[in-house]
Formats: sequence, C-alpha cells, structure tokens
Amino acid sequence: MRTALALLSLLALSAAQDCYVGRGSAYRGDVNVTSNGLECQPWSVQAPHGHAFTPTNYPDAGLDGNYCRNPDSDVRPWCYTMDPNVRYGYCDAPQCDCMFNTGEFYKGSKATSISGLTCQRWDSQSPHQHDRTPQNYPENDLRENYCRNPDGEPRTWCYTTDPSVRWEHCDVPKCDNADLGSCGEQAIQPTFSRIVGGTVAAPGSWPWQVSLGYGSNGQHVCGATLIAPDWVLSAAHCFAQLSTNPGSFVVKVGKHNKASTDSTEQSMQVAQIIVHPRYQQEGQNTNDIALLKLVGRVQLNDYVMQACITETEAPEGAMCVATGFGNTEGTGGDNYLKQVQLPLLSNTQCRSWLGSVIQSSMVCAGYESGGSDTCQGDSGGPLTCPRLGKWFVSGVTSFGQGCADPRKPGVYTRVGYYIDWILKYTANN
Repeated sequence: MRTALALLSLLALSAAQDCYVGRGSAYRGDVNVTSNGLECQPWSVQAPHGHAFTPTNYPDAGLDGNYCRNPDSDVRPWCYTMDPNVRYGYCDAPQCDCMFNTGEFYKGSKATSISGLTCQRWDSQSPHQHDRTPQNYPENDLRENYCRNPDGEPRTWCYTTDPSVRWEHCDVPKCDNADLGSCGEQAIQPTFSRIVGGTVAAPGSWPWQVSLGYGSNGQHVCGATLIAPDWVLSAAHCFAQLSTNPGSFVVKVGKHNKASTDSTEQSMQVAQIIVHPRYQQEGQNTNDIALLKLVGRVQLNDYVMQACITETEAPEGAMCVATGFGNTEGTGGDNYLKQVQLPLLSNTQCRSWLGSVIQSSMVCAGYESGGSDTCQGDSGGPLTCPRLGKWFVSGVTSFGQGCADPRKPGVYTRVGYYIDWILKYTANN
C-alpha cells in the first residue's frame, strides 16, 4: 500500500526510467509514436489536428514536444498523430516493472513465478480452478498471466501452469529509493458503540480529518482529508458554493472541537484550490472532488497523520467509517468530531434506492433502515475503510437525500476512480 508521499516517489521513478504507473498521467518519457507506428503531432501545434490539449491549457501535463502523454486521465498515454486521417492513437510506453511494498499496485508484465514457472492466465481455470478472476477483481488489472497481488499477499504472485504447483510468489524487484513514509495509522484507537446514529470520536483517533474554515473568522464549512503533509482532499461543491479564492480558506488539522482551539491543532493557509475541471453541480453532482495545496507542510504526529489513498476498491459490505463535524439531528455533540460506521453498498443496490443519479464515479454507504449517515457540515470529509492494518480513503462525502432516512444512503465521490487525476497534481508539487 502507498501513502500519497510514496505515490510521489513512484511517479518520480516513472519519469526517471521512462516508464509509467497506473494510467500514466504522470508519464514524462520520450516515446513519440503510437502503437500503430504513427508519428505523434506536437502538442503545441494545431495541424493536422486542431485540439484543446495545449501546453498553455494544461501546464502541468508535461505537453512538451510530441511525446506521448495522458493529460485527460485516459486509459494510458496517447497522442494526436501526424496522419490527417487518424486523429489520435494510444502509445506503447513501457510500464514500470518494479513494485512498492507488497506490490498491490504493480502493473508490470512479469509472468513467471519465483522458481521460473510460467504463470497461468487469470481468466483461465486450467490447470488450476480459482476465483481470482478479472470479473471478481476488476480493479486489480488481472490481465494476461502477469504477476499481481489482488488479495493482500506479502508480495506479487500467480497461479502456475504446472498442475503440481498451484501458485507461487513472483520475484518482482522493489523500486529503488522509495520513501514510503507512513499513512492511515492511528496512535489513538477509536472506540465504537452500536453525525446521526454515530458517536463522538476519541480525540486524535482520526488524525487525517481536516476542518476547512472560511472567511475572516475561519468558521467551519466543510470537512476534508489530509493525504500528504501539504495536500488535502475535499469536495468540489464546497468551493463552488463559496469561493475558489485560496485566501478565503484555512485548513485546520488535529482538531476535536470545532468551536474552540485545541492544544493539538495546527492551522495552515491554502496556496491553491484545484476543482475537478468536469465538476457539475447541476443534476447529478458529478466529479465532486477538489485538491488543496497548502502553503507549507503540517507536522505529522499522534494527532495529525495522512490517510492512505488507493485505486483498489474496498468490497461491497465492507464496514467503513465516515467522520465529520456536521449536524447530528439533535443527538448531541454538535461541536465535536463524530464517527459513524457504515457498510459500503453496491452501485446496483444504491441505484435501486436513489435512481440513475448514481454513477460509477460514486460510492454509497449506509443501512436500508437508515439511522446512520453523514449530514450537512460533513461535506468533503472522508469515508475511510480499513485494510491490512491501515485506513484508506474510499470516499469524499458528496451528497444525500435527507439525513439518515431509510433507503437514503450517503453518496460519496469514489476516490479510487480519481487516483490519476490526484497524482497529476500532487506528483511534482
């Protein structure tokens, strides 16, 4: 698993080794032909194809020369071509063939086990039957017979083509010079009882929780999540409704009581607000996600810690935790950080209750009977899910219908869907 800082190290490696990770939004290599061998058109010119992906419009996308890039978070690096009859094509830029930590995010092409056996295809049931299929693990890139780690093993592995050896680990090398740091760990453990339907959190038990203050008095208006010492993740609608001026906001971490200054509290001014360019508040509230670049780095300690981010989804039914300083509908503790445990729902189930407004870039959490939910004031805050002893941000609190009503679960922006967009901005800053 990787922290936001570890992701930065991986992206630095991507540039240094002319390879890419994920969808390749941070790829800065020098491949400049498509998979079909067509020469790429320079990004700064408009012939033979006119387009909007210029270095001026996308200054952070590395659109120099005619090199393959991915400025729009497509499936992999691409370019416009010099062929007037072929507008664009994908490129065969190499993927980085090394792994961080346990290799959860490894997407290389190694296809032999540690003893040299050829790996069995993940979509094959011969010679070994199994349930680690691309259909069951759609977020784990179970392509071909490449070594992967879809289930939290200590390292990448594969089923083998030897009928007498069911599976083996793979000898994928570790990426060099990776500062993995720490993330998603609590020095102060939360306590739960069986925010609405939830409880006041123990001070310091959710150290990545951010209170976003607005105006001259820094009044709490939204929640957010610390994902690196100088980066915060929140909801786009928090800024669309108020302001996109960084000077209007202050980030507060280490808080327990929003109405007073805590001894553990740190405040930091905002240097930049990045609202997703395709955010639409009207209708379906799509792409409700934003990044905040801080003017400095907060000090990590027992009360301030970054949450982990991941492109791997928590499974349906996983018990996750929403936290925030929002309304509790008369259940008390309105000034204090609250926590509520909620099960993740499938999008099919959520659509059956809320309708077609639910898209693949969203995730729902809640109970059919209601009684537990995130409410106004929790917008932008984290929905975190535990995995392998750490907490990962699965959702950004986005919207809901009512508050803790039956068959009205909370709706969250699905963080894994936007990993490449997040990295595009945080990788080199």
